[in-house]
Amino acid sequence: MFRSVIYIVVASVLATQFSDANVVKIKPRAASIAPFSLYDDALVKLGELKQTVKAAILAGHTQLDDARQASINYGDDESEKAKVQIQSEATKIDGYVQDMVNLVLSVGQSPGPCLRLYQPQIDQILYDALSGLQSCVVGVNQQVNQVYNDGIRDIDATNSKVAEDEAQLQACSSTGSILCVSPVVRQIDAHKIELPQIIDSAVHNTIPLIETTTNQVDGCTSTSISQFVTDGNIALTVLQQCLDSL
Repeated sequence: MFRSVIYIVVASVLATQFSDANVVKIKPRAASIAPFSLYDDALVKLGELKQTVKAAILAGHTQLDDARQASINYGDDESEKAKVQIQSEATKIDGYVQDMVNLVLSVGQSPGPCLRLYQPQIDQILYDALSGLQSCVVGVNQQVNQVYNDGIRDIDATNSKVAEDEAQLQACSSTGSILCVSPVVRQIDAHKIELPQIIDSAVHNTIPLIETTTNQVDGCTSTSISQFVTDGNIALTVLQQCLDSL
């Protein structure tokens, strides 16, 4: 009986030792969790990339917004100046017409028939000059907006690169494998330098194009003024000939 008890105690001790040995063997090794630490570092780097690109995009938008607004303001200002000059030229022509009419009246003639032919002509000439000026400036503004939109598109395209980095890193989340994460980290590091440069390049390529397009406003104003003066003088000459024939 006593010998049986001893066997039972020994067997119990051996079983306990065997069980403890098994517990020790399944403990995770420190090396096995290292890749997940790298993955966490990659998440931090991705967050930094997002902030860097976001700040660069906002700055780029602001610069292009300012350039476009300056262009629109210039077009509006020059258009108003041209309208004032055209109206001034129209006032001069009206003065010449009044002088001719006074002369005809002084000799007892009626300028009515000639004025009925002249007035619709000069009104149409003035309308064409002003509407042509407006259409021309609107066309320039549309070109500026197109250049601006192209620049904004190039700037915003950098977001897709960030999204690609995020998707690639997300694909590594299940394992956190060094082989999976490391290339993504290198790409993120490269994009932190490259993407702001791409944005800066888009801004510096777009602004000169906006400014060059804006200069076309000068052509709009000068053409409208000169065309009105030319056509107005032609109408004035025709009126003079009509009055002389009375």
